[in-house]
Amino acid sequence: MRTRARVKPLFVSPGHRIGVRAAVHWVLSCSRFRVPEPIRQAEQLVNGLRRAGSGAPRGVAAPQDVRGRTFAT
Repeated sequence: MRTRARVKPLFVSPGHRIGVRAAVHWVLSCSRFRVPEPIRQAEQLVNGLRRAGSGAPRGVAAPQDVRGRTFAT
């Protein structure tokens, strides 16, 4: 599917308990840019951490997994 005219298509596939229409809906609702928004925000956070050197910039908490444990740095 294409998110805009004259851009490369984005591959979308159904998954567990989600059909093609719902998958397309969610991709379009999360895609202001070619990369889906959650991935884009994660990349921006990581790039900011890399630019800052070691440690997180002020005001940004250390990354955590789904159980709330912080990742080792």
